[in-house]
Amino acid sequence: MATADVHRAVGNPGIVEHRTKEVLVLNPDSRPLISVRRAAERLGITESSAYRWLAAGELPGAVRVNGRSYVRRRVLEARLHGEEIPRPLDAA
Repeated sequence: MATADVHRAVGNPGIVEHRTKEVLVLNPDSRPLISVRRAAERLGITESSAYRWLAAGELPGAVRVNGRSYVRRRVLEARLHGEEIPRPLDAA
């Protein structure tokens, strides 16, 4: 975790309280969803090819969130390593 300094005035404008606040910094490689651009890089294809695969339903792990397209990292990684693609939890 990284730390960030937090300053705020306390009662008297001349007195400032100084505290250190813990801030969680996520490693970009630990996010469950990645951009289509990042997925294309991992697959070794162009971004436009990735969007064509997405439109054709051939991009593994593709999802839409708030109108934007993403790829589930664990599904993409499984595909890249020749492993069985994990099924969604609700598709039992």
